[in-house]
Amino acid sequence: MMGWRLVDSGSGPLPQRWQQVASDEQPGSGHRRSLPVNVWEGGREVVIEASLPGVAPEDVELRGADGVLDIRAQALVAEREYLHQEMFPLEYRRQIALPAGCHLEAAEAVVEHGLLSIRVPKSRPPAPIRIQIDHRAPALTTIEAEPGSGLQVTRVEGASRARSGPKAP
Repeated sequence: MMGWRLVDSGSGPLPQRWQQVASDEQPGSGHRRSLPVNVWEGGREVVIEASLPGVAPEDVELRGADGVLDIRAQALVAEREYLHQEMFPLEYRRQIALPAGCHLEAAEAVVEHGLLSIRVPKSRPPAPIRIQIDHRAPALTTIEAEPGSGLQVTRVEGASRARSGPKAP
C-alpha cells in the first residue's frame, strides 16, 4: 500500500496532529469503535437506533440477557492494493441497559441505509395499589409501680397489667 500524506509535514501542531490522526486510523485488521446510539421510549416500546455505515444486515449480531442488549457489528472493506486508503474494517460493539419490563425475546430489528432500528416491547407498568392502614387502636398498657419496688407484668383480659412488689414465683 502506498501511503499518501494528508498534509505537508510543515512545522506546527496542526499538520502533526493530522498526521497522527491519519496514522491512528490504520488499524489493519478490525479496529474497534464505540457505536453511536439513540434510545427512546415510544408508547409501549423502547426504540434503539444505531448508526452503522457500511454494515450489511448479515454482519450485525444482537443478543439480550438480564435486561441488557448487546450489539455487535462489522464493517468490511475489500482486501486490495489501494493507492490511498482511509476506510478500514471496523468492529462495533455496544451494550445498552434497558428499563424494567422490556421483553427482549419479542424484539424486532431492521437495518436500512446504515441505520439499525431495534424495537423492544415493554409491559405496561402495573397500576398502583392502595394499602389500607389499620385503624384499630392498640391496647394500652398501664404500669403501676412504686419507686424502688420490683415490677411484675401480668396479662388480664387481653391487656397487660403491672403491679409493684416482689415477683410471684
